[in-house]
Amino acid sequence: GYFESLRQVILMGFDPNSEGARSFDRDIADGGILLLDNDDKASILASMNTAEGRANLTPIQKFHDIISYQFEFGYDLAIAPELNVSRSPGFESVLGIFGGSV
Repeated sequence: GYFESLRQVILMGFDPNSEGARSFDRDIADGGILLLDNDDKASILASMNTAEGRANLTPIQKFHDIISYQFEFGYDLAIAPELNVSRSPGFESVLGIFGGSV
C-alpha cells in the first residue's frame, strides 16, 4: 500500500471523573492544560446558561465542555474543508446559539 491509501483515525476523550479532568479549570502554569487568564475563566463560567438540558452545569462541567469543543475544533482543522460535512461553527452551548439564531 501507499501512504495516501491509509485511513486516518483520530480518537480523543477523557474521563470527567479522573484526576486530570479536575485540572481543566486551571491555567497551564497552575497544572491545567489551557492558557487561561482570569477573564477567560470568568467568560467560561458565565457561559452555557441557556443550553437545552445543560443549563445547570457545575463550574468544572463548563470547563469540560470547553475542552470537548477544543477537541472538535482540532479535528475540524485537521481535515480538508471539502471533506468537512459539518456546517456548524461549533461552540454552540458556549455562545448560546442553537438552530442558527442568538
